[in-house]
Formats: sequence, C-alpha cells, structure tokens
Amino acid sequence: MEQDWDRPADPETVAEAKRSMESKGFDVVIASGNSDALAKVSGMLPYGSEVMHGHSTTLEEIGFIAELESKQSRWVDVRGRLAQEADPERRADMRRRALACEYFLCGVNAISRTGELVFCDASGSRLGALSYSAKTVIIVAGTNKIAGDLDAALRRVREHAFPLEDRRVFSANGTHSTMSKWLVIENERIPHRITVVLVDGKLGY
Repeated sequence: MEQDWDRPADPETVAEAKRSMESKGFDVVIASGNSDALAKVSGMLPYGSEVMHGHSTTLEEIGFIAELESKQSRWVDVRGRLAQEADPERRADMRRRALACEYFLCGVNAISRTGELVFCDASGSRLGALSYSAKTVIIVAGTNKIAGDLDAALRRVREHAFPLEDRRVFSANGTHSTMSKWLVIENERIPHRITVVLVDGKLGY
C-alpha cells in the first residue's frame, strides 16, 4: 500500500513529535491554522529586524512572504535586497553574509516522530544558516511533514517532497533539481535558537 505522505498527523502523533523535539533542544509552538501560524511567527520577529528566508511553499501559504515583501512590512527583507543587487560578485558576497542573519525562516522537508529535522537542498543555500550561522531559526511546518522515524523521514523526502520540488523547479526554470546536500538536525545545544511552528493541517509538500 502506497504511503500517504500528505495526510496531516493525528493529535497523538503530533504530541509525541512535539515531546521528542523538545527533548532534543528545540522549542515547539503549535498553531491551529494558517492565520494562527502567521500571527505566532510575526510575534517572534521584533520590529525592524533583519529577516532572511529560504524558499518555502509553506511560508507562502501562511501569508508570511507576502507580508515580508509588502511596502508596509515591519521587517527588513534580506532576500529581497539580494534580488535587487545586479552585480553577481556583490550578490554572492551578500548571500554569504545573509546566512549569518539575525532571523532565518524556512520550511522543512520532513520531521521524524522521534524528533529529527530533515532538510535536502540542491545548492545547500539553507543549510549553513540552519546548522550554525543564523542567530535565530524559525521553521514552519504542517503536521503532514511528520513521518514515523528517521528512516521514514528520509523516505518522505525521496519519494514525495523531492519529486514535487523537482517539478516546481522545472516549471519555473526549465531545469531539474537534485538531492545534492542533506542536513539532519538531531538536537540543538543553544537554548531557544531553533523554534518549530507546527501547524495543524497540510502545508507545503
């Protein structure tokens, strides 16, 4: 029987994943839906703070990207500044420095019920910020991202998330994506550095 990777997790599974993540040093916030998730994320970002984000369908779906990019935004959109830089060398230098930003936001490819966070990138553009350089990391995920254990989480990426991301990239750029660089965060030693906002329902892929 084919695994339904899009189905939101049941309350017992969400509670167990939350306990597991908290035991590994992650802060976990439960949001009841998209608007609640946006309110909770917004409340974590002080006015005027510099915010960098990795591409995330989830952040788009909760409305965060639209709010960050709006003229009335309360925050500095670091990724937006990168897009406006025409010189490739300056843009590359700005991108490297952006990974050490005050706040870094992104989605996640899979979360194991045992508390590991799994990411996979073609370029690895998110991974340095996630693993070390960003001061504060906020990860937003629908409960559909929760898989049974680490092996299941890795399978979720290979069998579900990557094919959909590859399709998105090809539609946008005419090129295929690759599963080049992986990151598994098993625990976080710095208190309150990584917060996972778990949203009740399906978000992203």
